[in-house]
Amino acid sequence: MEQENHQPSNERDKDAVLISRRRTVKAIGGGLAALGVAYLTGCTPSTRNTMTESVRTPNPTNGYPIVKIAELSSLKIDQPISFEYPLRGQVNLLIDLGKKVENGIGPSNSIVAYNQSCQHMGCPATYNSERKTLFCPCHQTTYDPSFHGTVVVGQGKAALPRIELKIENDSIYAIGVKGLIYGYRNNLLDGEYV
Repeated sequence: MEQENHQPSNERDKDAVLISRRRTVKAIGGGLAALGVAYLTGCTPSTRNTMTESVRTPNPTNGYPIVKIAELSSLKIDQPISFEYPLRGQVNLLIDLGKKVENGIGPSNSIVAYNQSCQHMGCPATYNSERKTLFCPCHQTTYDPSFHGTVVVGQGKAALPRIELKIENDSIYAIGVKGLIYGYRNNLLDGEYV
């Protein structure tokens, strides 16, 4: 039985094989370049955003969306309001601590907001109204919302990201984030805007 020889039989066939390889490499390179451009311009499925009115008019000083989160008149002392910002799934707490705090807003400068994701492993921290702290039940990290969201005790190594707020009329707006939200390389990438 004769073995088939897959080697080019003449110089012309040899060039045909090389051109085929060359075209394949160029096609792969072109495809990778197109994917790179799509990624950088935000056209990949994982980063495509559904634009809301708040995103179309980002905060000119930091690029974050400006989003209404609550009415000042509806906020009660030590009763946090949960909201997503700046992306869906990034859960935060708006809290009126009932006393003046640094970076607080409102009539008594007592209103603050922090991202809920513990800076140790991302478990959700909850507000303890008796102690006026944010507590992560996974590894018992405690944060102080009256002092920049800093760690009081526990495994967390950084303060909770603070949501920047402003008040217009009776409305409270989220206008930015100070600090990196756990699990994100950039607070505004890899998600859908609220």
